[in-house]
Amino acid sequence: MLRFNYLNKRKSNELETLAEMIFNGEYDEEVFAEYGQWRLWIGNIFLPIVNTETGDFSRLPYDGGIMEQGYISMEILYKIQSIYRKTQFNKLHKI
Repeated sequence: MLRFNYLNKRKSNELETLAEMIFNGEYDEEVFAEYGQWRLWIGNIFLPIVNTETGDFSRLPYDGGIMEQGYISMEILYKIQSIYRKTQFNKLHKI
């Protein structure tokens, strides 16, 4: 089975760096300028559809069922979701 991964190591690292900063309430102008392409995914697509308590999707980003969502879109959203859950877990354990 051939599997296509849109998020190669470089893109995945960029997304993780920016998402961790956003979820931790940090701001670095250079990072935001360099990795700004991911801000749309985090702020405009992920945050409006996620349950902030559990990190689960409260709805899907596009009309239709899970199998009707775009593959690359869901790959990116699942990556952001895992980063979100990791940062929330770390915040809870710092208390």
